[in-house]
Amino acid sequence: MIPRRPQRSDRESRHDSTAHHQFAGRGDPMNTALRLLWSVLTWAVSILALNVLLPALERRQVLTLTGPAVAFMVGALLLWAGWIYWRQVPAARGIGGRIVYFIAYLTVMALLGLMAVWAAFWINVLIYGL
Repeated sequence: MIPRRPQRSDRESRHDSTAHHQFAGRGDPMNTALRLLWSVLTWAVSILALNVLLPALERRQVLTLTGPAVAFMVGALLLWAGWIYWRQVPAARGIGGRIVYFIAYLTVMALLGLMAVWAAFWINVLIYGL
């Protein structure tokens, strides 16, 4: 006969289920990878959207893109990328692993950013021509 686990009281069960829902997925590597993927893709799509929508507003003379405004947007995107790294990239055991994660993250973000700008350029060419 298989021994049974001791039964928990209703209060213990409610406390555990609340804690489980509050921190669900914190230790699961798949959820961590999925959160990181969605964060990075959202960042890249925002670059694409900004590079398509802001020139459209400028062409309609609703908004004037000046150097400080562009620098502010670039700074905000870089801060967002830093926040994604700080919050979403999993911790490594040693400094070597952390350096590898950082280099991989920078490489992926740079490639995605370039792809988003390239796609935005061609979308603008399709809309407005050269």
